[in-house]
Amino acid sequence: MSFSEDSEQGSFLELAKGYFEEIWQSLTVHEQLTSCHLYRDYGIHETQPSLFKTTQATA
Repeated sequence: MSFSEDSEQGSFLELAKGYFEEIWQSLTVHEQLTSCHLYRDYGIHETQPSLFKTTQATA
């Protein structure tokens, strides 16, 4: 990847992170727990390891 591609990717990831944090904060505690359980029980953490880090940071 070139510098500009890395920069664009980083900008996109920051934008996406803010978007998903906003969505996460809008969920009730029950919805957050349900999301975490679905994530854990269906193995998303094995196929998308970066999502596990995100849910740990926001849970």
